[in-house]
Amino acid sequence: MFIYGKNPVKDLFMKNTSLIKRIWIEKKRHQSFYNDLTNSNIKIYYFNEFKLKWGEFKGHENFQGIIAEIEEPKIYGLLELIRKNKDNNKTLFLILDQIEDPQNFGAILRNAAAFNVDGVIYPSRSAVGLNSTVMKTSSGNWMNVDLCETSSLNQVIDTLKKEGYWIISTTSDSTSSLDSIKELNQPKVIILGNEGKGVRKSLQNKSDFKISIEINKKVESLNVSSALAIILHYIK
Repeated sequence: MFIYGKNPVKDLFMKNTSLIKRIWIEKKRHQSFYNDLTNSNIKIYYFNEFKLKWGEFKGHENFQGIIAEIEEPKIYGLLELIRKNKDNNKTLFLILDQIEDPQNFGAILRNAAAFNVDGVIYPSRSAVGLNSTVMKTSSGNWMNVDLCETSSLNQVIDTLKKEGYWIISTTSDSTSSLDSIKELNQPKVIILGNEGKGVRKSLQNKSDFKISIEINKKVESLNVSSALAIILHYIK
């Protein structure tokens, strides 16, 4: 896996150097950072040696003279994530239902880290996964949130309900207020829907609560990450 750009790579170097396998860098452009790298055990290569043979990078131009190959990030299994938080009645997980835009996924991770969300669960199909754009957009906060990838969100919700979690969907036709959600003292899960379609009905039907944010009727909707920030600020 690769990440690129000055700030994402420097953030990773400062926070978790052990994840970095090797770096390609424009020495003259980033002389100070290059000097820091030479004092580490990271393999360093000149940026012009990097061949764009990985499909993930085709068409990208904003590398900013730095690309790093990294170890695969830790991805939790659902039961592992539940066990890690079993003694916390304030646990809050997010479920991302078919989020397709990597910019949105990255912004969601940034918001999740800002408000101390305990885990973000996303599907392995029909959605964007953890990639270089997501990492870059998250401003390094992909390292600050526990991630869980699953093949079935329906099964995830069923398991979480059995474990005592309240399931909350974000919808345009809410039946519950944010006040009522804030007062819940049990572990909670908030489901965020696809950018165009929202939360699927099959997941809404499994939810204990449906919530929305009141906004000016002249505005059709908020960006999913913006809506999440408002909700988390209110209920955390």
